[in-house]
Amino acid sequence: MMTCNSVTLASTLKHRLEITPLVIAETGSHAWGTHTDLSDHDFTVIGIDKNLDLTTYPRATHKEKFSYMDLAGNNIPADVQFFSLEKALRLCTQSNLPIYEVVGGGCDNLKLRHHKIYACLQEVCHHYFDAREMFRSCVGSLHTLEGQYNTSQGEEKAKRKRQIFRYVFTALQLELGNMPKLNIHAYMEGPADPHTRLIRRMYDWAFADEPEPTYQTTLRGLFTHHKSESVPQRANKEKQHKKFDFANAKFREIHELMGTAE
Repeated sequence: MMTCNSVTLASTLKHRLEITPLVIAETGSHAWGTHTDLSDHDFTVIGIDKNLDLTTYPRATHKEKFSYMDLAGNNIPADVQFFSLEKALRLCTQSNLPIYEVVGGGCDNLKLRHHKIYACLQEVCHHYFDAREMFRSCVGSLHTLEGQYNTSQGEEKAKRKRQIFRYVFTALQLELGNMPKLNIHAYMEGPADPHTRLIRRMYDWAFADEPEPTYQTTLRGLFTHHKSESVPQRANKEKQHKKFDFANAKFREIHELMGTAE
Protein backbone atom coordinates (compact mmCIF):
# COMPACT_ATOMS: atom_id res chain seq x y z
CA MET A 1 0.00 0.00 0.00
CA MET A 2 1.45 3.36 -1.00
CA THR A 3 -0.03 6.85 -1.26
CA CYS A 4 1.16 9.46 -3.74
CA ASN A 5 3.14 11.39 -1.13
CA SER A 6 4.74 8.22 0.21
CA VAL A 7 6.28 7.57 -3.22
CA THR A 8 8.47 10.64 -2.80
CA LEU A 9 9.16 9.84 0.86
CA ALA A 10 10.26 6.29 -0.01
CA SER A 11 12.46 7.66 -2.80
CA THR A 12 14.10 10.11 -0.37
CA LEU A 13 14.74 7.30 2.11
CA LYS A 14 16.43 5.24 -0.59
CA HIS A 15 18.60 8.01 -1.99
CA ARG A 16 19.33 10.27 0.99
CA LEU A 17 19.45 7.75 3.85
CA GLU A 18 20.25 4.68 1.71
CA ILE A 19 17.46 2.68 3.33
CA THR A 20 15.17 0.18 1.61
CA PRO A 21 11.85 0.62 3.43
CA LEU A 22 9.53 -2.33 4.09
CA VAL A 23 7.10 -0.40 6.30
CA ILE A 24 6.60 3.36 6.60
CA ALA A 25 4.12 4.71 9.12
CA GLU A 26 3.34 8.25 10.18
CA THR A 27 3.60 8.13 13.96
CA GLY A 28 3.75 10.78 16.67
CA SER A 29 1.01 13.34 17.16
CA HIS A 30 -0.58 12.87 13.73
CA ALA A 31 -1.15 9.17 14.46
CA TRP A 32 -2.35 9.77 18.02
CA GLY A 33 -4.79 12.53 17.01
CA THR A 34 -3.03 15.04 19.29
CA HIS A 35 -1.43 17.25 16.63
CA THR A 36 -1.87 20.98 16.16
CA ASP A 37 -1.13 23.29 13.24
CA LEU A 38 2.42 23.62 14.60
CA SER A 39 3.07 19.87 14.81
CA ASP A 40 5.74 18.37 12.59
CA HIS A 41 5.48 15.02 10.83
CA ASP A 42 7.03 11.95 12.44
CA PHE A 43 7.69 8.78 10.48
CA THR A 44 8.82 5.37 11.70
CA VAL A 45 10.50 3.18 9.09
CA ILE A 46 11.26 -0.53 9.27
CA GLY A 47 13.57 -1.71 6.54
CA ILE A 48 17.03 -2.68 5.37
CA ASP A 49 20.16 -0.55 5.58
CA LYS A 50 21.69 -0.19 2.10
CA ASN A 51 24.66 1.89 3.27
CA LEU A 52 27.07 -1.03 3.62
CA ASP A 53 30.70 -1.40 2.68
CA LEU A 54 33.89 -2.67 4.32
CA THR A 55 34.15 0.44 6.53
CA THR A 56 30.60 0.43 7.94
CA TYR A 57 28.25 -1.77 9.91
CA PRO A 58 24.52 -2.10 9.21
CA ARG A 59 22.55 0.42 11.23
CA ALA A 60 20.13 -1.09 13.74
CA THR A 61 18.59 2.34 14.37
CA HIS A 62 18.95 5.76 12.85
CA LYS A 63 17.30 9.16 13.41
CA GLU A 64 17.37 12.11 11.08
CA LYS A 65 15.41 15.26 10.29
CA PHE A 66 14.98 16.26 6.67
CA SER A 67 12.43 17.60 4.21
CA TYR A 68 11.05 15.71 1.27
CA MET A 69 9.03 17.09 -1.62
CA ASP A 70 5.50 15.84 -2.21
CA LEU A 71 3.98 15.51 -5.68
CA ALA A 72 2.51 19.01 -5.41
CA GLY A 73 5.99 20.45 -4.95
CA ASN A 74 5.62 21.23 -1.24
CA ASN A 75 8.53 20.65 1.13
CA ILE A 76 7.33 18.45 4.02
CA PRO A 77 9.56 18.54 7.13
CA ALA A 78 10.03 15.01 8.48
CA ASP A 79 11.46 13.53 11.66
CA VAL A 80 12.38 9.95 10.75
CA GLN A 81 13.15 7.03 13.08
CA PHE A 82 14.57 3.96 11.31
CA PHE A 83 14.65 0.42 12.71
CA SER A 84 16.33 -2.47 10.96
CA LEU A 85 14.15 -5.53 10.47
CA GLU A 86 16.14 -7.43 13.11
CA LYS A 87 15.87 -4.58 15.63
CA ALA A 88 12.14 -4.19 15.00
CA LEU A 89 11.52 -7.89 15.59
CA ARG A 90 13.50 -7.83 18.83
CA LEU A 91 11.57 -4.80 20.05
CA CYS A 92 8.32 -6.59 19.18
CA THR A 93 9.30 -9.27 21.71
CA GLN A 94 9.76 -6.56 24.37
CA SER A 95 6.33 -4.90 24.08
CA ASN A 96 8.07 -1.74 22.88
CA LEU A 97 5.64 1.15 22.43
CA PRO A 98 7.28 2.82 19.37
CA ILE A 99 7.14 -0.49 17.48
CA TYR A 100 3.62 -1.16 18.76
CA GLU A 101 2.63 2.21 17.27
CA VAL A 102 3.55 0.86 13.83
CA VAL A 103 2.61 -2.82 13.80
CA GLY A 104 0.67 -3.60 16.97
CA GLY A 105 -2.02 -0.99 17.27
CA GLY A 106 -3.53 -1.25 13.82
CA CYS A 107 -1.88 1.98 12.67
CA ASP A 108 -4.12 3.73 10.16
CA ASN A 109 -1.34 6.13 9.11
CA LEU A 110 0.59 3.58 7.06
CA LYS A 111 2.30 5.07 4.02
CA LEU A 112 3.98 1.90 2.79
CA ARG A 113 3.42 -1.73 3.67
CA HIS A 114 4.61 -5.01 2.24
CA HIS A 115 1.50 -6.89 3.33
CA LYS A 116 2.93 -10.35 4.14
CA ILE A 117 6.00 -8.96 5.90
CA TYR A 118 3.82 -6.54 7.85
CA ALA A 119 1.55 -9.43 8.87
CA CYS A 120 4.55 -11.38 10.24
CA LEU A 121 5.70 -8.37 12.28
CA GLN A 122 2.20 -7.90 13.63
CA GLU A 123 1.96 -11.55 14.66
CA VAL A 124 5.21 -11.25 16.63
CA CYS A 125 4.04 -8.02 18.28
CA HIS A 126 0.73 -9.59 19.35
CA HIS A 127 2.32 -12.88 20.45
CA TYR A 128 4.69 -11.16 22.87
CA PHE A 129 2.37 -8.37 24.03
CA ASP A 130 2.76 -7.87 27.77
CA ALA A 131 0.70 -5.05 29.31
CA ARG A 132 2.97 -4.85 32.36
CA GLU A 133 6.15 -4.35 30.35
CA MET A 134 4.60 -1.61 28.22
CA PHE A 135 3.08 0.02 31.31
CA ARG A 136 6.50 0.25 32.98
CA SER A 137 7.88 1.92 29.87
CA CYS A 138 5.04 4.47 29.86
CA VAL A 139 5.59 5.34 33.52
CA GLY A 140 9.33 5.78 32.94
CA SER A 141 8.60 8.17 30.07
CA LEU A 142 6.13 10.07 32.25
CA HIS A 143 8.78 10.60 34.92
CA THR A 144 11.02 12.22 32.29
CA LEU A 145 8.24 14.30 30.75
CA GLU A 146 7.02 15.58 34.11
CA GLY A 147 10.39 17.22 34.76
CA GLN A 148 10.51 18.69 31.26
CA TYR A 149 6.95 20.01 31.57
CA ASN A 150 7.63 21.68 34.92
CA THR A 151 10.68 23.55 33.57
CA SER A 152 9.38 24.60 30.13
CA GLN A 153 7.38 27.60 28.94
CA GLY A 154 5.01 28.59 26.13
CA GLU A 155 4.54 26.26 23.17
CA GLU A 156 7.21 23.88 24.49
CA LYS A 157 5.20 23.46 27.71
CA ALA A 158 2.01 22.90 25.70
CA LYS A 159 3.81 20.24 23.62
CA ARG A 160 5.02 18.42 26.75
CA LYS A 161 1.47 18.52 28.10
CA ARG A 162 0.16 16.78 24.98
CA GLN A 163 2.94 14.19 25.23
CA ILE A 164 2.10 13.54 28.88
CA PHE A 165 -1.50 12.98 27.87
CA ARG A 166 -0.49 10.36 25.28
CA TYR A 167 1.46 8.29 27.82
CA VAL A 168 -1.25 8.62 30.49
CA PHE A 169 -3.88 7.65 27.91
CA THR A 170 -1.87 4.53 27.03
CA ALA A 171 -0.97 3.63 30.62
CA LEU A 172 -4.57 3.80 31.83
CA GLN A 173 -5.65 1.33 29.15
CA LEU A 174 -2.71 -0.93 30.00
CA GLU A 175 -3.79 -1.00 33.64
CA LEU A 176 -6.80 -2.97 32.40
CA GLY A 177 -4.53 -5.44 30.60
CA ASN A 178 -5.79 -4.30 27.20
CA MET A 179 -3.83 -3.81 24.00
CA PRO A 180 -4.21 -0.03 23.93
CA LYS A 181 -5.80 2.04 21.22
CA LEU A 182 -3.42 4.80 20.23
CA ASN A 183 -5.66 7.27 18.44
CA ILE A 184 -7.66 9.25 20.99
CA HIS A 185 -10.54 9.90 18.60
CA ALA A 186 -10.88 6.20 17.72
CA TYR A 187 -10.86 5.43 21.44
CA MET A 188 -13.58 7.97 22.23
CA GLU A 189 -15.77 6.56 19.46
CA GLY A 190 -15.49 3.05 20.95
CA PRO A 191 -17.14 1.47 24.00
CA ALA A 192 -16.45 3.05 27.39
CA ASP A 193 -14.13 1.37 29.89
CA PRO A 194 -13.49 2.09 33.60
CA HIS A 195 -10.97 4.82 32.70
CA THR A 196 -12.93 6.62 29.95
CA ARG A 197 -14.11 9.46 32.17
CA LEU A 198 -10.59 10.15 33.47
CA ILE A 199 -9.10 9.94 29.98
CA ARG A 200 -11.62 12.53 28.76
CA ARG A 201 -10.72 14.81 31.70
CA MET A 202 -7.01 14.40 30.94
CA TYR A 203 -7.72 15.23 27.29
CA ASP A 204 -9.46 18.42 28.40
CA TRP A 205 -6.43 19.24 30.58
CA ALA A 206 -4.06 18.74 27.65
CA PHE A 207 -6.10 20.62 25.04
CA ALA A 208 -8.52 22.90 26.89
CA ASP A 209 -6.47 23.94 29.94
CA GLU A 210 -8.42 22.10 32.60
CA PRO A 211 -6.98 22.96 36.06
CA GLU A 212 -3.85 21.12 37.22
CA PRO A 213 -5.23 18.77 39.94
CA THR A 214 -6.42 16.15 37.43
CA TYR A 215 -2.94 15.91 35.94
CA GLN A 216 -1.16 15.84 39.30
CA THR A 217 -3.53 13.31 40.84
CA THR A 218 -3.37 10.98 37.84
CA LEU A 219 0.43 11.04 37.66
CA ARG A 220 0.73 10.35 41.38
CA GLY A 221 -1.55 7.35 40.95
CA LEU A 222 0.46 5.98 38.05
CA PHE A 223 3.80 6.60 39.75
CA THR A 224 2.51 4.84 42.89
CA HIS A 225 1.94 1.74 40.72
CA HIS A 226 5.39 2.01 39.15
CA LYS A 227 6.14 -1.62 40.06
CA SER A 228 2.80 -2.34 38.34
CA GLU A 229 1.82 -5.38 40.42
CA SER A 230 -1.81 -4.66 39.58
CA VAL A 231 -1.23 -4.64 35.82
CA PRO A 232 -1.89 -8.05 34.24
CA GLN A 233 1.15 -9.86 32.93
CA ARG A 234 1.06 -12.21 29.97
CA ALA A 235 0.12 -15.58 31.47
CA ASN A 236 1.77 -17.83 28.87
CA LYS A 237 5.20 -16.21 28.94
CA GLU A 238 7.72 -18.65 27.52
CA LYS A 239 10.63 -20.03 29.48
CA GLN A 240 13.70 -17.88 28.85
CA HIS A 241 15.54 -20.39 26.67
CA LYS A 242 12.51 -20.66 24.36
CA LYS A 243 11.55 -17.00 24.47
CA PHE A 244 12.54 -16.16 20.91
CA ASP A 245 11.36 -19.34 19.17
CA PHE A 246 8.23 -17.73 17.70
CA ALA A 247 10.07 -14.55 16.66
CA ASN A 248 12.88 -16.56 15.04
CA ALA A 249 10.38 -18.59 13.05
CA LYS A 250 8.75 -15.40 11.78
CA PHE A 251 12.17 -13.92 11.00
CA ARG A 252 12.94 -16.90 8.78
CA GLU A 253 9.51 -16.57 7.15
CA ILE A 254 10.17 -12.90 6.35
CA HIS A 255 13.52 -13.73 4.75
CA GLU A 256 11.82 -16.37 2.63
CA LEU A 257 9.27 -13.77 1.54
CA MET A 258 12.11 -11.43 0.62
CA GLY A 259 13.88 -14.18 -1.29
CA THR A 260 16.97 -13.93 0.91
CA ALA A 261 16.72 -17.23 2.80
CA GLU A 262 19.84 -19.33 2.64
